[in-house]
Amino acid sequence: MKKYIKEFAFSVVLLVLFNVIAFVVPFVHSKNFWISYAFGLVAILLFIGSCLYCDKANKELRSKFYSWPIVRVTFIYGIVQIIVSILGMAIPGIPSWIFVLLDVIMLCIAAIGLIAVDSAKDIIESIDRKVQGKVIYIRSLVADVEGMIDNADDAQLRKKLKELAEAIQYSDPMSSEQLYPLESKITAQCAELSEMVENHENENAVSRCDSILKLMTERNRKCALLK
Repeated sequence: MKKYIKEFAFSVVLLVLFNVIAFVVPFVHSKNFWISYAFGLVAILLFIGSCLYCDKANKELRSKFYSWPIVRVTFIYGIVQIIVSILGMAIPGIPSWIFVLLDVIMLCIAAIGLIAVDSAKDIIESIDRKVQGKVIYIRSLVADVEGMIDNADDAQLRKKLKELAEAIQYSDPMSSEQLYPLESKITAQCAELSEMVENHENENAVSRCDSILKLMTERNRKCALLK
C-alpha cells in the first residue's frame, strides 16, 4: 500500500468527514437524504477500492504509473458526487428522481471512464511486453559476448570482443520478423565464436568477430530501412 498510502488515507478522512456532515448537520432524513448518502458512500468506497486494486494488481513501477488514471477518475468522481450528495441532503424539497437520475448519470460516466482507462492500460502493457520481447535479442547477445571477454586469454582478442560488445550494445535494439534470418545468422556465428574462445583459437576468433561486426552493420542498416 506504499504507492497509494496518501490517497488511501485521504479517502478514509473523506469517509469520516462525509458521515460527520451527514449525521451531525441537522438535515431532514428524507428520501433525498438517503439517496444522496448512498451514492456519496458508493463514490468514496469506489475510490478506496481503486487504490487497493491498483496497489495489489500492479507490482511494477510502470504498471503503477499506468494505473494512476484509474485512481484519478475515481477521485474526481468522488469529489463531484460528494458535492452533489451534500446538496441533495440539504435540499429535501426537490423531487427525488432528479437526484437519482443525476447520481446514476455520474456513476455511469465514472464507470465508462474506468473501463476506458483500464482498457488503455492493458493495451499499453501489451505493447510494452512486445517491445521487451523485441529488445531481448540484443541484450542476450551483449551478455554472451561480455562473457567471452572474461574467457579470452589473448589481448588482441579481448580488445576485439570489447569492440564487438560495444557495437552490439549501441546497435538498434528493436527487432522484427524481417530481420530474423540475419539475426539467426548472427546468433549462430556468436555461438561459433564462443567455441573458438573456449578452444583458444584466437586468430579464428578475431576473424569471426570481424564477420559478426559486418553482420551487425548490415542489421542496423536494415533496421533503419524498416522504420
